[in-house]
Amino acid sequence: MTAYAELLTDCKWKEKREAIIARDRSSCTSCNNDNLFKNAILSKVVRIQKMADWTMVIMVTFLNDEVYKAFVPIEETGALKRGLMVLIMPKGSRDGEDFATIIARKANTEEDFDIMFLKEQYGKEHEIFTEAFNSYKHRIHNAWKRIKGLEVHHRYYKVGALPWEYPDGALTTLCWYCHEELHKNGKVPVLDRNGNVIGEYTNCTRCYGAGVFPEFSHVQSGICFRCNGAKYEELIDS
Repeated sequence: MTAYAELLTDCKWKEKREAIIARDRSSCTSCNNDNLFKNAILSKVVRIQKMADWTMVIMVTFLNDEVYKAFVPIEETGALKRGLMVLIMPKGSRDGEDFATIIARKANTEEDFDIMFLKEQYGKEHEIFTEAFNSYKHRIHNAWKRIKGLEVHHRYYKVGALPWEYPDGALTTLCWYCHEELHKNGKVPVLDRNGNVIGEYTNCTRCYGAGVFPEFSHVQSGICFRCNGAKYEELIDS
C-alpha cells in the first residue's frame, strides 16, 4: 500500500470525510442521489454471518431472486438483520459469486410486508403488482438511511497537502456515478504549495482517481491494484 493510500485510512481523513458528507446532508451535490437510487437494486437480507472484523451479508434481489454477497465492517453492522430491506449496488463477480455493496437500509414497515404479499399473490409480472411496486418505490425514497456509495471529491491536487488539509470549499460529496463520470471526462488541476496552477493529473484508468474500491475493503483495504492507491497516472511510478 502506498503512503497516500495509507493516508486515506487515517482517522483525520475519516473525520474530514464524514464532516463533508454531513455538511452536504448525505447527498450527491450533482444528482441529489438520484443516480444512486436509480441504479440500486431492492433486496432482502437472508443471512448474516459475523466474523472478526467483517459481517458477511447474503441478500436476494426482490424482483429477480439473484443472490449477492456483501462485506460490512463489524462496527457498521448496526441493525442489519434477516428480512431487512436494503438497496444494493452490484460490483462484480469473483470465483462464481456475485458481490455487491449495501448503499442504504431502512427499518421494515407495513408497506414492505404489503408489497411482499402482493408479489407472492400476483407475481412480479402482474399489472396490479407492477403498479403498486412503482408507487411503493417512489413513496419510500426518503425512508432510506445510512446512505453509502458517496465519496468526497477533491476539486484539485495540491503538492505537499495531506488529504484532510484541504479547505472545505475544495471538497464536495459525489455519488459513485457522478464521481466516476467526472473523473472519466476531465483532469485534475495541480497546484504548487503556494496555490498556483502548475499542471494537470490524469486519473488512473482503472479506479478513475478513487484509489480504492470500497466494495472490496475486506481485501487489502480495497486498494486499486493498478495505481496502488496513488490515484493518478503521473504518480504511479513514484
